[in-house]
Amino acid sequence: MKKTKSNVSTIDSEIFSNPFLLTVPLELFIKICKDLTSKDLLSLSLTCKTLHHDLLCDSKLIQEIWCSARLNYIPCRKLPPLRGMSEKAYIKLLIEDKCLFCGRTRCQSKIFWPRGIRCCGPCLKVHAIEHNQLGETYYRTNIIIQLIPFATSNKHQDHQYYFRDQIMELEQEIKNVRLEDYEIWRERNKVADRRKIIEEKLDAMCQEIDENGNVKFHREIINQCKSFNNSLNISRPFTERCWKRLRHNLEVEYDLQIKEND
Repeated sequence: MKKTKSNVSTIDSEIFSNPFLLTVPLELFIKICKDLTSKDLLSLSLTCKTLHHDLLCDSKLIQEIWCSARLNYIPCRKLPPLRGMSEKAYIKLLIEDKCLFCGRTRCQSKIFWPRGIRCCGPCLKVHAIEHNQLGETYYRTNIIIQLIPFATSNKHQDHQYYFRDQIMELEQEIKNVRLEDYEIWRERNKVADRRKIIEEKLDAMCQEIDENGNVKFHREIINQCKSFNNSLNISRPFTERCWKRLRHNLEVEYDLQIKEND
């Protein structure tokens, strides 16, 4: 019988043939891990139960190892993970082309950021519904739009999707809400207004003082920045990740705008 070529990576082979990583001091183990790429770190976590457990724990030190791998080897992803997501799960989301629903790999899956998942094209047609088709299937269309952030597969937002399982969970939750508590429940769960949040963030930003006691940012200059105007023309929910990105861009453009005005 012809032997097939092994798919085990180099790092996997070394672990199985020489399990020195299981006996080295903790300090040396951490140093070794910090020099690994994100892909190799994922492979290492799958080599045995011990390493899987060690690299899967929620300790600050382990999270720093994963964070270091992301910042060093995926430099385009400087923003932190989504709320409630570990660094390892974040790296898997970034580099592992695997659909959440069918489990297929190398399927050209796309990341849907508001949901924090990957989904392939065929599964998207089954498990999600486009905004303009909501009314044909669900009678609570306005509630769905208010309470579930839509997902889009590209920055231009040509297509806005709502995942069916989230809609079903919402409908079930609505059934359990008492009629007299409904309005309070809806307001508490409503997707926050994007423009209002941006305005509040900018108001706080314009109150910051530098070491000389001077205001660091002036609103009239921020209003001239391209990133500010672009942020108002996007309809997706405004999260803390969005704010960190917007603030970074504004700080860069702010200085350029001052020079341009002079």
